[in-house]
Amino acid sequence: YKSQKDIKHLISIMQLKYKFKVDFDAKQYIGINLVWDYNRRTVCCSMKDYIKQALTELEHIPTDSRHHSAPSCVQRPDYGAQMQYAHDDNGDPLPELRIKYVERVVGKLLYYARAIDNTMLHAINDIATQKSDATTSTIKAVQYLLNYAYSNPDASVVFRASNIILHVDSDAVYLVAPQTRSR
Repeated sequence: YKSQKDIKHLISIMQLKYKFKVDFDAKQYIGINLVWDYNRRTVCCSMKDYIKQALTELEHIPTDSRHHSAPSCVQRPDYGAQMQYAHDDNGDPLPELRIKYVERVVGKLLYYARAIDNTMLHAINDIATQKSDATTSTIKAVQYLLNYAYSNPDASVVFRASNIILHVDSDAVYLVAPQTRSR
């Protein structure tokens, strides 16, 4: 817009149809807090206290006091073995109420993971693929993810303006998903 009159007119017309807030400082967008540094050409995105609120809502109590540095538990490789085999899930099936809890956890953390802390995405994806056939192993994975969130509650992402051109190459990993699927 070129003048304050133009923007005021646009806002007044849009308010006839839609309910919204106007933030000329751009400090928040869709629940994400934005901290702009125009001199350094950066913006820091965060969702302060989102994890704290989510853990309270999900009634999470940490299972141990140690810091969790990863969102999912890693299966220790069998060093020296000729062939690495996938671990079968031999857990007992979960009742419907526990499956609903798994769905709540996935739903609550997915937005945060996509917007701010993408380190959670792998664990959330694994849990989400298991939720229809959830077992006690699935609940252990959920508990581990929630412990990770408890240990790392206030992640943030900093975006920097640059002239870089990004070229991407994809890779695959083996034996990280149930039933020996690759990713």
